Amino acid sequence: MSAKILQLLNIHPGEEKQAISFSLVAFLWAAAIFSALTLSDGLFLENVGAESLPYYYITSALIMPAFAVLIVYSLNFFGIDRIFLTILAIGILVYLSLSILFNPTSLSNSPYYFYIFKLLCTILCSITLSAFWSFADQFYDMQKAKRIFCLFNSMIYIGDSIGGLLVVCVLPTAGFRPLLLIIALMLSASLYLTLKLPKKYSMIVEERKEDNVAERNSFSGFFKSLLTSPFTLSFVGITFMTYLICAVTEFNYQSGFEKAFKVNGVVQDHQLTIFMGKCAFVISLINMIFGLTCYSRIVKRIGVNNLAPVTSVMFISLFTGWHLIDHLVIAIIGFTIVKGVVYAIDDNNFNLLLNAVPPKIKYSVRIFLDSFVEHFGLALGGVVLLLSPPKYYLFLGLFLSFICLFIVLILKSAYPKAIYQNLVETAIYFEKTLKCFFSDLDPEKKENTQRLLLANISRSNPCFLSYETLLRLESPSIVPKLIRRAEFLSLKDKLLVLSLFEKSPYKKNAKFIACLQKWLHTYSEESFKSELLFYLAKLNKLPSQKAKSLLLSPSFLLQLSGALSILQAPQSSIDLKEQAYDIFHQALISSKNNQLIKALEGIKIIFEERFLTHLEKVFEIQNEEINLLVSEILASYIKPKHDYLEDLVFTQLSKVSTSKTRINLITALLNLKSPEIVLRLLKTVVHFRNKEKTLLEISCISLALQIPEKLLEVATKASYHHRSRTLALRILKLSHPQILELYHTDLLKKELHRANFYKKKIFLLSQFPRDQVDELMTTLKAAKQNSTEFLTNLLLIDSPMENVDTFVFSLESKNDKIRSNAIESLEKACPKKYLSALDAIFSIPSSLFYAKGQHDLWRVLRLLYNELRFSLSSIDITISSIIEKQYLFPGMDLKYHKTLELKKTN
Repeated sequence: MSAKILQLLNIHPGEEKQAISFSLVAFLWAAAIFSALTLSDGLFLENVGAESLPYYYITSALIMPAFAVLIVYSLNFFGIDRIFLTILAIGILVYLSLSILFNPTSLSNSPYYFYIFKLLCTILCSITLSAFWSFADQFYDMQKAKRIFCLFNSMIYIGDSIGGLLVVCVLPTAGFRPLLLIIALMLSASLYLTLKLPKKYSMIVEERKEDNVAERNSFSGFFKSLLTSPFTLSFVGITFMTYLICAVTEFNYQSGFEKAFKVNGVVQDHQLTIFMGKCAFVISLINMIFGLTCYSRIVKRIGVNNLAPVTSVMFISLFTGWHLIDHLVIAIIGFTIVKGVVYAIDDNNFNLLLNAVPPKIKYSVRIFLDSFVEHFGLALGGVVLLLSPPKYYLFLGLFLSFICLFIVLILKSAYPKAIYQNLVETAIYFEKTLKCFFSDLDPEKKENTQRLLLANISRSNPCFLSYETLLRLESPSIVPKLIRRAEFLSLKDKLLVLSLFEKSPYKKNAKFIACLQKWLHTYSEESFKSELLFYLAKLNKLPSQKAKSLLLSPSFLLQLSGALSILQAPQSSIDLKEQAYDIFHQALISSKNNQLIKALEGIKIIFEERFLTHLEKVFEIQNEEINLLVSEILASYIKPKHDYLEDLVFTQLSKVSTSKTRINLITALLNLKSPEIVLRLLKTVVHFRNKEKTLLEISCISLALQIPEKLLEVATKASYHHRSRTLALRILKLSHPQILELYHTDLLKKELHRANFYKKKIFLLSQFPRDQVDELMTTLKAAKQNSTEFLTNLLLIDSPMENVDTFVFSLESKNDKIRSNAIESLEKACPKKYLSALDAIFSIPSSLFYAKGQHDLWRVLRLLYNELRFSLSSIDITISSIIEKQYLFPGMDLKYHKTLELKKTN
C-alpha cells in the first residue's frame, strides 16, 4: 500500500496488513447482515405496514434480553473470539435454512412470518456487531483505535451499501432464495478469515488480570460496577435515549415514505424496498468517505467527548424543521440521521467511549447495550407511539432530543475522570494498607475472612501472619478472640504475639494488659517474665517499688525495665534517676546489639540531650533495626539547635535503604528548619521513593518561602536531575504559585521542544541497524523518558489529579492499553493549546513515518551532536560524548560510507 494512501487513511506503516484483514472481515459480515436487515425491513413494510412497527419494537425488546444474558454468561467460560465465531456460524445456518424453508410470495397473507424474519435479522445484526467490536478491541489500544476503528466502521458502511445494492439488484432479478444463499456465503468467508486472525496477530493483554473471571462477569458484580460508575450510567442513558429517539424518528420517516409511495392507497411491488436500498447505498457511501478521511482527524483534534453532543443537536434541528414542513425531503433527512449520523459519529464514538467504562465490565456493557438497551429503547419508543396521539409525535421527538442533549453533557464532563479512574485502578499499589484492601470487601466477605484467619491460629500452627493480619484490620471485636487464642500458645509464641500487639493500635488494650499480668503470675520462666516486665515498663504500668527492686536484678533486661519506669515517674529521686541513666549509658556502649536495641526502645520514651553523644556513635552500626530506632528518636526530638548533626544525618540518609528509616531522617533534617537543607534534599531526591518525596513536598513549604529564587533555578535549569526539578516544581506550586505562573508557559514550551526532539531522533535512529546505534539509542530513550516525566508533571501542575506519579509511570507502561489510556487522560488534563505539541511527543509525526527509509545516519548524528554538545543536562552531555567517541573520530565518515557502498554492491 502506497505512503499516500496510508497517510490518507491515517494508518502507520506496518499496521496495514492487520488493518486490511480486520476490514475485510468487517466488510463481509456487514454486507451479509445488513443486506438481510434491509430485506427484512422492506418485506415487513410491504406485507405488514409501518403501523405495526411499535408492536415489533416491543417484541424485540422482550426477546433480546435473553440473548444478552446468554452471551454475558458465556464470557465466564469462553473468550470473545470463540463467541464471535459461534455467532457467525449460527448466522450461516439461519440464512441457509431460511433460503430453503421461507418463501415470501406464498406467505404474503401470514404477517407473523415477516415478524419472525425481521426479528431474526435484527438479533443477528445486534449480537454480530457487538461481538465483532469486542473481538477487535482485544487487538488495539485506544490511540490506535482512534485512527483505525473508523476504517473498520467505514468497511461496515461499505458492507451496508453493498447490502443495499444486493437487495436492489438480486431481489428483482433472481429472487429471494439466491439472495439468502449469497448472504450465507459471505458469512462463511468472514468466518474463515476470522479463524486466521488470532494466529497471525497477537492480542493485547487486558488491563486487569487479577480479578476473578467468574466474579467479574457475574450479574451482581456487573450491576454493582455499573451503578457505581457515573460515566457508565450516563453512557447507558445516552445509548437508551438515542435509540428511543431513533424509534420515534424511524416511525415518522417510514410513515412519510409510505405516504409518498402509495398509489391509490397501495404501495407498488418492491418500489419502497428498492428506494430504501438506494438511500441506504448513498448514505453508506457518505459514511464511508467521512469515516475513512475525516473522523479520526476530527476526534484527534477536538476529542471524542466533545464530539458526542453532535447527534443530539441534529435531532433537535430535525424535529424543529419537521414542525415547520412535512415533506418527503424531511423524511429523507430523518432517514439520513438515523442511518447516517448515528452510524458515522455515534457508532465511532461508542467504540472509543467504551474505553472509559471500568475494564472488568467493558465487554459485558457492550453486549448489554447492543443486545438489550438499544432494543429496550426502541420498544419504549413503540409503547410511547402507541399511547400517544399522532399529532404529538414530532413534539415528543423534540422533547426527547433535549433530554438526550442534557445526558450527553453529563457524559462529556464525566469522561476525563472516568478514563483517569480506570488508569488508577490498573496500577498496583505496593504501599496500600491491608485495612484499605479489606475496606473494599462487603460485610459478609469481611466476616468470612476474619473467621478463616482465626481458624488458622492453633497451638500446633500459630500462623502469625494471620495474627498480624487480624490486628492490622483494626477491628476491636477481634482483640478478645486473639487474646484467647494466645492463651494456648507456647511461651516462645506468646512473645511473638507480644511483639505483634506492640506494633498494633491495641498495645495499651486493657484486656491485653490484664492478660500479661496474669501470665506474670502463672509462668516462672525468667526470660519470658523479663520481656513481659519490659513491655509493661514501656507502658509505664510497673509499680514504683517493683521498679526499684528491678534495679538490683542481675538480669540486664530487668534492670533496664526498672530504669525505664523510674525515669518515667516524676516523683523518682535524683539518685535513683542517675542510677537509671547509668544503666542506659552502659547499654548504649554495649557491643551486644540486642541490649542496644532494648535501650533505644526505652530512649524513644524518655529521651534527654545527654543521649545524643551516644546516638552519634550508634549511627555507625550497620543494623537495620538499630538504624530505624535511632532515626525515630531523631525525628521526634531533634531541633534547630542540633544543626551540627546535619552532615551526619545526610551521610546516613545516603546509606540506608529502609523506607521508614529514610522518612524519619528526612523529618529530622526538616526539623532543623534550615532553607539550605531543602536544596540539599532536592539534590538527593533521585533515590527517594514516593512517600519520601511527598513528605518533603508537604513539610518544607514554610522553609521554601525563604528561597523562591533557588527553587526556581532548580526547576528551570536542565543541569539538575529531572526528579529534583519535578519536586522543586511541586514545592514552588505550593509555596509560590504566582512565581511559577510567570515562568510556566516558557518552561513548558522549552520542555515540549526538548521531548519532541528526543522522540524524533529516536525514531530516525530506529531506522538503522541496531548494532550501529545500540548504546546511543538506549541513552536517548532514557533521556526521552526523563524529559517526558518532567513534562507530564509540568502539564499536570494545575490539575486536580491525584496519584500523578502513578500516571507518569503509566505513560511508560509496556501494556499498550494502559499507556494509551494514560495518553488520553493527559490530553484531557492539559491545556488545549498544547495538544498538538503533546501529540507529537506520544505519536510519530506523519512526515517522519511516511519518509521512512529516506534518512542518512551521518546527517542524523551530526544534527543530534550539534544540538546537544552545549547542553547543560548531564544526560545530553553523555549522548554527545557517545557520538563523539563512537562516530566522529577521524575516518569514521569514510568508514561508514564505504560500508554502506559495500552493502549496496552486495
